[in-house]
Amino acid sequence: MDKTRLTEETKLIAAILPPINLILTAAVIWRAGLYPLALAAVPVGVFFYALTEHRQVWLTSQYPAWAGLAQGVINPLFFHLNAGYLDPSGVMAQALGVIIAGAVPAVLLIKHLLTGELGLKTTIPLPLPGIKPNSGDRLKTWPWNGRLEAEICRDREGAPVVIPSLNRFTHIMVAGGPGSGKTSAVFKRLIWQDLKVIKNGTPLGLTLVEPDGETVYEVAEWCRKLGLKHVLIDPINPDTCRFNPLDGEPESVAETMRLIQRNLFGKQEAFFAQAQEQHAKQTYLLMKRLRGNDLYLNEIYELLLDQEKLKLVVNEYRRRFGEDDTFLYFEHEVFGRLADKIHQFAMGARLQLGDIISNPHISRVFMGKSDIDMDRHINEGGILLATTRMGELGKLGDIFGQFLIMQLQNAVFRRPGDEWTRVPHMLYIDEFPRYVNADFERLAAIGRKYRCACHIALQSFGQLKLAGVPSFLDTMLTIVKNKIVFGGLGYPDAELLSRTLGEQERTDRSITVDDHVLFPSLKLQRKLTERQVLQKRWTPTDIMELPPGKVMCSVVGANNRLFIGEGSVIPPGELAGLIKRELRQYGMPDIELIDDMAPEVTEATVAGLRDRLEGSVSAVDDVGINTNTDAKGDWY
Repeated sequence: MDKTRLTEETKLIAAILPPINLILTAAVIWRAGLYPLALAAVPVGVFFYALTEHRQVWLTSQYPAWAGLAQGVINPLFFHLNAGYLDPSGVMAQALGVIIAGAVPAVLLIKHLLTGELGLKTTIPLPLPGIKPNSGDRLKTWPWNGRLEAEICRDREGAPVVIPSLNRFTHIMVAGGPGSGKTSAVFKRLIWQDLKVIKNGTPLGLTLVEPDGETVYEVAEWCRKLGLKHVLIDPINPDTCRFNPLDGEPESVAETMRLIQRNLFGKQEAFFAQAQEQHAKQTYLLMKRLRGNDLYLNEIYELLLDQEKLKLVVNEYRRRFGEDDTFLYFEHEVFGRLADKIHQFAMGARLQLGDIISNPHISRVFMGKSDIDMDRHINEGGILLATTRMGELGKLGDIFGQFLIMQLQNAVFRRPGDEWTRVPHMLYIDEFPRYVNADFERLAAIGRKYRCACHIALQSFGQLKLAGVPSFLDTMLTIVKNKIVFGGLGYPDAELLSRTLGEQERTDRSITVDDHVLFPSLKLQRKLTERQVLQKRWTPTDIMELPPGKVMCSVVGANNRLFIGEGSVIPPGELAGLIKRELRQYGMPDIELIDDMAPEVTEATVAGLRDRLEGSVSAVDDVGINTNTDAKGDWY
């Protein structure tokens, strides 16, 4: 076929193929993460393609080396030249280039049509519950992009103070007096950012435990508007989800109950404390092995109360499991010559357990099949919102919170995988000292490896001085790297924090003047002295006198650099407006709670529960946020 004739027929194709090749190739390079190369390829390619045919021939003839290099680098983006005519092989090369460059976008488009997912994501294997790692059984993959960074405030220049994704797992501590803004200005903002991450498709777990009930219902409304599944536990809500603290492995449950009992009784004589804990632990082991997860606290209470019934259960245990250590404990200790003493030692446990199961609100949550599998919640991600109703339940609410947090701690340590395959989990605990246990130090110390980021709020560092664990306060201040502190702290707390923040080197300048004895106004000599001195980064007075809306930040930022300085948080009123606007961007779907494990919460239920909080919440709009505030918002 005549080459000139072929050129006329393929001129249009030859003009279209190079830019298509350029766009597709640049797109593939961009998706691969080579952004500079992709950006550079576009102008170079456009420049070379924009040259007229005559100029291209001239460039090839005058600078063959450079022209060959340019064509070689961007080949097959551009057609080959042969004495000013289009070469059929060049056109075929262009067509082949389009097919090759378009392969990746075509695969992504087909994937989008089949699965609804679009984009390149790294998937990581995670065994399903009950499946051993690397067993070859079915695995579930999670798309993971690592985008968990969170903005907490703005610095003095107005730039955002952001905690990078991985540094969130070094935990966040928020401290401040009552009404300072710990929950309304910091916790709510962080939770809202995490909910958006979940909404955008990143697997992430979130647990919120707080004492009054207002925050959980506000977050529940956000979840409802975003269409996110969630579980809400509220002891005073008749339709609450249930949580059985005796679910789980026998040894784990027994140890949890032993630690909770120790916290309930506080400091006592070592012999009696050990006898009570041992009896309680063995009783839970006995019943868990017999009943499995169909065991409730009222059954334990009946065994502690009735010795004859306990004997029948022990005999059943012997028939099923033989004479192991648990059976021998009951045979020789509980029913031996010290039977009366052991029964007397268990009186404290009976009384405490009786108080728990006799309360209708607590028993509503504890009695019955659990609506949440804590292992699944931690391993696969989910949203759990729990309020302990401190006002209505008092100390029993604290006990409920301790049960919940200790079960979650144990589930975190049981999760399979490693730090790169575990689904991240965000744990928020408001009024943390009410639910703290000595074992929480272990979660804080190695939570990064288990991908559990702890966010704790407290009013005073002195609340972290646990009986029997004098080092707990110092350990928590050391382990928790990110600290956000409001003003209004007492001097002991401010002084402790000032020492924790350390010192920095500054230049101290002084002028010395020698005066004349007879004529003081005559300055004979001036001397300027400079020296480097160490001064506290923040004095106790600086911390105590922080104005409303200002915080002292000590956070681990990009490249693990420590940022210590003053920041400004968004006032609650402005944060409410921000969340409202962003909800509208998501479309604010008018749907009911879509999780069949969540309680049926209607607008009337929410209004009734909020009215029972101290002071009724007025002017609650469709987002569920109090908008009856001034421009700066209320700090609470």
